Amino acid sequence: MRKENIKPMLAATAFAPFTKPGWLYEPKFDGIRALTSITNGAVKMESRNGLILNHRFPKLVSDLSQNANMVIDGEIVALDKHGKPSFQLLQQNNSGTQLVYYVFDMLFDNGKSIMHKPLLERKALLASKLKATKLVKLVKELPTTGEEAFHSCIKHGMEGIIAKQKDSQYILGRRCTSWVKIKGNQTAEFVIGGYTEGAGSRFSTFGALLLGYYDRRGDFRYVGAVGTGFDEPTLRILTKCLNSLRTKDNPFNTEIQGKGNPHYVIPHLVAEIQFTEMTQDGMLRLPIFLRLRDDITAEEAGPRTTISPPRPRKGRTIEELMCYGK
Repeated sequence: MRKENIKPMLAATAFAPFTKPGWLYEPKFDGIRALTSITNGAVKMESRNGLILNHRFPKLVSDLSQNANMVIDGEIVALDKHGKPSFQLLQQNNSGTQLVYYVFDMLFDNGKSIMHKPLLERKALLASKLKATKLVKLVKELPTTGEEAFHSCIKHGMEGIIAKQKDSQYILGRRCTSWVKIKGNQTAEFVIGGYTEGAGSRFSTFGALLLGYYDRRGDFRYVGAVGTGFDEPTLRILTKCLNSLRTKDNPFNTEIQGKGNPHYVIPHLVAEIQFTEMTQDGMLRLPIFLRLRDDITAEEAGPRTTISPPRPRKGRTIEELMCYGK
């Protein structure tokens, strides 16, 4: 039905919500991005870096198999008891966890690419063809301003919103300014290139992770160290991973200053980091570790081009925000 290993379109970042003519606004889900191809009832779910997800989410696969031939884009989300997305529950993937695949775009219809069509046309076609169930939901635009949509999503414990140009085409594997994510906290993914020795209660694990990213020239740039945000299970898991990747070679394009006796690792693990800003000299300010990201490669990690714009307003219900399809 489609070429192998295609990658989803990605969104640029804005620091504040905005309202512009010709744009629509959707909730931003905290889950696993998944492209799904359906061919004569056979379903193939893939993460953004090509990992097959069928075995992890068999119930979603079963529901999706009822659909006609198509390729769709969406986010796999775990919901807590209040109906809010929880990435932690998604990672645990217990049998009792409520999983939902929120579908927001269509790339192919019966073997034919529709990526060149405007977003509104693709969404209309998706709405007419997708067989929504309790586990497969259609994401609809929030019928409000960008500021109100953002405020409502944050109020209900969601990450933020995605703003999209209504006439935008679907561009494979590209981060485009026609799709813009606005989150309540600034986050980005960085690659772990080393760590510092732990002390006190962390004597047997580590003190801080040394972070970097590959720039356009392929240099591995140092952006600082993160020493907060870890619970005990994460410390143990990370320590085991770091030990398996240790190397004598410094992977960064500079010597690491002020970090005592740093230990280096092969830059393979990707971590999502929350921070207040990136300083003029390219360092992260007040970074906090959020989680490891196995759906993002080291080459994809790094700070994103940002877009600027104004201010929040009133609220909507959680059901409206989650856009449950019928």
